[in-house]
Amino acid sequence: MKRYIVLNRHGLFVYCDDVAFKNFPAKPKVVIPLGEITAVEQREYPAQQMLKSQNCSTLLGHDVVYVMEISLKQAYGQILP
Repeated sequence: MKRYIVLNRHGLFVYCDDVAFKNFPAKPKVVIPLGEITAVEQREYPAQQMLKSQNCSTLLGHDVVYVMEISLKQAYGQILP
């Protein structure tokens, strides 16, 4: 799932894409306060494994996809109404 993310001193702001951010910066899809984040991990996966539903004919065997994994203090549904 591709998203456009902004991190500042207030929190993590998630937008559908960069167009949504440019056109509606005050309307993120999700806002996660920094105090709710316990850890951020970067994971690396083979691109062919992660993008198997898309046309991967241009991908090489060594191409990778980086994924950001965020751990929260509470379950996601408890933070957002």
